[in-house]
Amino acid sequence: MSLQNCSSCNSNNLIDDEISHQLICGDCGLVLQSLQIINNIEFLETSSGGKVVSGVEVGYDQTYSTIFNKSNKYISNNSKSSEQIKQIVSNICHSLNLPSYFKDQILNVMKLIRLKSFIKGKNLILTIGGASYFIIRKNNFDLFLLDLSLLLQVNMFKLGHYYLDICQLLFQKPKPIDPSHYIARFANIFGLGKKTLDVIKDALKLAKSLKLDYLEFGKRPAGVSGVCLLLASRMNHFNRSIDDIAKVVKVSPITIKRRLREFAGTGASSLTIGEFRDKICEVDELPEFNLDQRLNKVDMGLLSPPESSGNSYRGANSSPSTPSVESPVAETIITPAESCNNDEEELNNDLEEEANQLSDTELDKELDNYLLNPSETLEKQKLWELENEEFYQAQQIRLKQKALLANNIKSSNSSKRKRDYNYNLQSSEESVNKILKVKQIPKCFEGYTSEISIKKLFNK
Repeated sequence: MSLQNCSSCNSNNLIDDEISHQLICGDCGLVLQSLQIINNIEFLETSSGGKVVSGVEVGYDQTYSTIFNKSNKYISNNSKSSEQIKQIVSNICHSLNLPSYFKDQILNVMKLIRLKSFIKGKNLILTIGGASYFIIRKNNFDLFLLDLSLLLQVNMFKLGHYYLDICQLLFQKPKPIDPSHYIARFANIFGLGKKTLDVIKDALKLAKSLKLDYLEFGKRPAGVSGVCLLLASRMNHFNRSIDDIAKVVKVSPITIKRRLREFAGTGASSLTIGEFRDKICEVDELPEFNLDQRLNKVDMGLLSPPESSGNSYRGANSSPSTPSVESPVAETIITPAESCNNDEEELNNDLEEEANQLSDTELDKELDNYLLNPSETLEKQKLWELENEEFYQAQQIRLKQKALLANNIKSSNSSKRKRDYNYNLQSSEESVNKILKVKQIPKCFEGYTSEISIKKLFNK
């Protein structure tokens, strides 16, 4: 039945009430429809005589309420926070001179972590900083976590935790930092003058040679960059010791010595300075890639297989018609692992022999060399006091406050009057009378606490 007729009396006398938005039958009074949704714009008059739109505006993608601002424009809480995020991201990109596409990538990361409810209950500045550093590391940009933390005025370790949480949330492994990013920063600290660029170029070439020899993987970039700067500064006639490098790079001198031993086992260490600068750029790709490329060209018939003896490099996967190929590059891939194992065994044997050869007196002498004499201890104490002067002053203030607090407690305890309860009474009757005199007894018990009643009590 259509809405033109009443469902009860089948009458067509229907009344549309515009005030209550109801459709009512004029004969029987049955309400056929109520609370109709209308799209008419209504205006209300304010106390000052102005006109205001009645109702709330809801967007097509909004499922939340909206609020008014001073200019009577509708602003949602969600859009307000998104505008705040855009403003903070644009300020970060402008302050750090980041490329323009970094802003879009950071905002996309913020949208992803917002969909996964990562922002709820978190600090907004730290969250945006973690997303910014995520994009910086992903694009291999020359910027450190310390620079970002100084810009945002937040703790660097907290910012690092947020970055790792974002990586875990987006199922991304933290990308390792290229040691070449550290080289330019550390080189400017040494004060090399006009030869700073030459040292940086040589250090970058050394870093490239270490990467090609697989000595960069699995190691912290600070130690690798420190070794490259040490060798590059000596190549340019700068006298820099291992301790000087270790203080700037903030690693142990033992780490730098270990990286130098690793570099000494490579082929680049046997070259002169001129040969190193000329020939290091001739290395094209990794040896595995060159070998695999050559074997593919041999299979396709583009190259003739070199004369060699022994088994094929490809093993069981190669066809029997394929001739056996053994390139000298393959030897360079296979032999280093065996040589490294042999070097480790020889080193361990040498250390054991040196330990057995040393007597107890020699060991005692070596230990005595590590002990400080009185003058050195005084110098060390002065140096400690200079470096930790603020901590030392704060500690002295705390000790003074504790002493003053203890004196106040003692004075307050001494001011309290000690009551003397040693009355030297001879009988229990005298003690009861003394207690009754000292204590205040309520008036309702005065008849029971008189001397006559107490004497009667003890006479019984």
